[in-house]
Amino acid sequence: MPLTVTASASRPSDDPAAKRVARLLRRAGHLLNLAGELSVRVAGDEEVRDLHRRYLKDNSTTDVLTFDLRDDPQGPILSGDMIISADRAAVEARKRRVPVIDEMLTYALHGLLHLLGHDDATKDQARRMADETRRLFNILRGPPPWRSVLATGADLILYGLSDCPRCRQARRLTRRMNLAVEERDILRQPPTKVVLTEALRGREPVEALDPRHPAFAARGYDRNPPGKFATLGLMLAEPDLIHRPMIVARRGFSFGFDPKRIKEFLHARFPDKAAPASDDPPGE
Repeated sequence: MPLTVTASASRPSDDPAAKRVARLLRRAGHLLNLAGELSVRVAGDEEVRDLHRRYLKDNSTTDVLTFDLRDDPQGPILSGDMIISADRAAVEARKRRVPVIDEMLTYALHGLLHLLGHDDATKDQARRMADETRRLFNILRGPPPWRSVLATGADLILYGLSDCPRCRQARRLTRRMNLAVEERDILRQPPTKVVLTEALRGREPVEALDPRHPAFAARGYDRNPPGKFATLGLMLAEPDLIHRPMIVARRGFSFGFDPKRIKEFLHARFPDKAAPASDDPPGE
């Protein structure tokens, strides 16, 4: 028998997301050759916190809760309940600039792996679990269209210029984090339309333009920012207008160099790499 997944939501607005996550989990069940029954509920933080307190004696909210309902936790037939926090997913999706459904699916796959016996109590366990979550996610949702531009073995691509101080600072930071970086000259090897289109998703288009560029103020972009399609056209036609450094990393993009923000961006994607405590201040 296949894995049967039912969906419910505490708020009507979350019902479509719950059904979509359930469909994706059925596909995951097929990939993993699973059998049994699983219920998925998308709820608000209050309900998640209440369940967390009631069953795990923890008064905080969390991203996902799973309850194994099997008499024998090692049994081959799954039976479990999963509760996903819609509020936590919305907040984290905004931070990471990814679709909310992707964030929910990440939580759901994490919960499913717990039901299958995976643990994340140690760093090695957490890394293996994160790798398996990412593998399943990429199969179910497909890798982002910009993923193919990452060189084999590279953690990220850094688009910049050799004489750009902010780009040099970003390079130093990534080296200190022991990240494998593929550097590209933004004028000679500019990002493609596919990459830029994905980079503009979920952000204000003007964030991707360099406010220090003379044309930025001369054309009045500080007063009347261009729309998404106009910005895309500008970035393709005039790549020197792109806010450097532009970083392409796991499930996200970063423009410009603000030490605190870029460390948060990198740490969210490479939690096993420790960012240095301090770095040089941003240059001109």
